[in-house]
Amino acid sequence: VSIYPFLEHWGDVAEAREGVCGYTFSVPVDNAGTTVSWATDDDFFDALLRLQAVVVNASSYITAKTQKMNHLLNNVVPYFRCSDWDIVKVYYFLWSVYLMLYIYVGKGLESYPHTQSAANNFLGMHRFDAVFQIMAGAWTNPKV
Repeated sequence: VSIYPFLEHWGDVAEAREGVCGYTFSVPVDNAGTTVSWATDDDFFDALLRLQAVVVNASSYITAKTQKMNHLLNNVVPYFRCSDWDIVKVYYFLWSVYLMLYIYVGKGLESYPHTQSAANNFLGMHRFDAVFQIMAGAWTNPKV
């Protein structure tokens, strides 16, 4: 994890309960902005380089991600409108969450694109994700 401005009051890693690590830290947040970046890799230095690239160029990464999500929400997700604008906002919010969890590894057991939430990975609930996300993904138009 990399954060700019940098982490403050980094605490010790302690066992919160049996088998669960607990971490304590604080992040300074003000109207100048805060960038939080996370990467994982088998090679620590590759992950570190990717983190540093994001932290140094945060605005360009934000712009690129915004453009990608706008393209997906406008051209891939099925168009939806109804008389209750709150329902429309929830519809597109849920699709954006789905699309942000979408990954394509392209090898081994992950040879097909799918969604994968870190929270459910660590909880061992892969089937929970698959139950609704496979059905939702069937409605997208991947050709755009």
